[in-house]
Amino acid sequence: MLGLTRSLLALRHGTPALRSGTCEVVLADEARLVLRRVAGSEAVLAVFNISAEDTAWPPGLSTSGTTIFAVNGAQPGSLPAFGAVLIRESN
Repeated sequence: MLGLTRSLLALRHGTPALRSGTCEVVLADEARLVLRRVAGSEAVLAVFNISAEDTAWPPGLSTSGTTIFAVNGAQPGSLPAFGAVLIRESN
């Protein structure tokens, strides 16, 4: 748990959009939370499955970009239970 916390803090420190960017709620439902953080020309999409069951990737949500962090086996297009993925969106 300490290693995860350190990794997330380092990611936040090195990613302006996670530190000081604007935050837009793209989707919030009973199983998923999707946020877009933007600072300057950098945008990060944060996709969370907040349920105990696997859930579908939100329809129409892009999977392109670079995965900069993922937990519980999440990846663009796949959201296992309590999974999360952060994607640096392509310009």
